[in-house]
Amino acid sequence: MENKRQWELPELIFPDQNSRWLSNLLKKGAIRKLGPKLYTSDFTEEDSAILKRNIWKITGRMFPMLLRPYSQYLPL
Repeated sequence: MENKRQWELPELIFPDQNSRWLSNLLKKGAIRKLGPKLYTSDFTEEDSAILKRNIWKITGRMFPMLLRPYSQYLPL
């Protein structure tokens, strides 16, 4: 009996420096590209719906300094 493990991919994937695993997923058709450095495993919804639902996660990941609390930058 073969026991194949099915991995559930996250809805959003932000690739790092090593993109070999990413290209394998693209070739298999497990993910699709949403934008630069942004991929999704959701094939059922439109791109705009995925982006709207995850706008803060995307913004925080791509622009980390943008969402820092302002009090962090105040002098002590």
